[in-house]
Amino acid sequence: IGYASRVWDLLKSEFGYCTTSRCKRFEGCYLNDVRKSLQKANIIIVNHFLLCSELLQEKSNLPEEFNYVIDEGHNLAAAARDQLISQITIHSFDDSFNFFSLNNKSYKKEIEQLFSINSSAESYLLNLETKSKSLKADIKSFFDTYAHSKCTELGQSRYNEVKVRYVDPQSEFQETFPLPVDLLKSMKNYMGEVEAFILEISKEKDKIDKVYFQELNVSLNRMQSALNTFEQAFAHKEDWVTWSSLLKNAKTNRTSLNTGPRDVGKFLFENLFNRYGGGLICSATLTVEFAFDYIKDQLGLDNLNMEKEVKEKIYQSPFHYEDQVKLFAWQGDADVNSPAFIQKIGDHRIT
Repeated sequence: IGYASRVWDLLKSEFGYCTTSRCKRFEGCYLNDVRKSLQKANIIIVNHFLLCSELLQEKSNLPEEFNYVIDEGHNLAAAARDQLISQITIHSFDDSFNFFSLNNKSYKKEIEQLFSINSSAESYLLNLETKSKSLKADIKSFFDTYAHSKCTELGQSRYNEVKVRYVDPQSEFQETFPLPVDLLKSMKNYMGEVEAFILEISKEKDKIDKVYFQELNVSLNRMQSALNTFEQAFAHKEDWVTWSSLLKNAKTNRTSLNTGPRDVGKFLFENLFNRYGGGLICSATLTVEFAFDYIKDQLGLDNLNMEKEVKEKIYQSPFHYEDQVKLFAWQGDADVNSPAFIQKIGDHRIT
């Protein structure tokens, strides 16, 4: 999205962003049409990721009441975890910096109109543009120096992508410039000046283009969300996991800092299983040694026993594995990650 903000502007549907005036040129909001169709539907088919994404939304497209059938249920926890992961990169603030600028080409006309209404607006934007350039340089320096501090790990790894889990942020980022504490301080100061700019022009918001004024607040909220993720990456919490991801052969620095919950069971319990009607979870791999304890813990279903009845049932497969399947295990000294392994496996293929 950071590289295609114009496309995202044409597609996005965010709370506080969409307006009748914005969408009337296109025969109304396409998402409202989708929502109306969903409300009339008897069956809605989505994958695990889209289901979990909708569970996160304040204005979800899911019906107010529904029953569910979740196939391949062993993948649901992984899909929920993927949706709950937050990521920050060298480009996470670019759109916000570009928006609060004199050179915002998407709203050039609206900004010129703003200058005629509020004489101090131009100096505010000029100041924000100057500080954003300095901040972009600091953010780039931070990610570059961090990636440089991981050259040893990158060099020793056989993989192109290296993930480094850390529990002590102070030690992990001690070789960066600027240090996280200084970078966050600068970011918060910038955020404060953005808020001061919006507060100043809001005195005459009735004269300002409504869409542009809405977008100011949406951009502020988006930047605050990114800043929160940045802060999380530098904080140690027992119930969260933090890690960095680095690429060996990338032409540009594509390092990312990531945070995610250790346990997604609470999220699934509160937003799906305890909130909506009953349902069915099925898969050929839900049990461990013929018990559902592990998957129930992963999905938060242990908590559901206090609210709703959870029934467990194992149905034997009609597939006769012992008669219809043969397992061939490689016995050799070739590294499974090497091209030589692929060649040797190919030489022993069975036709």
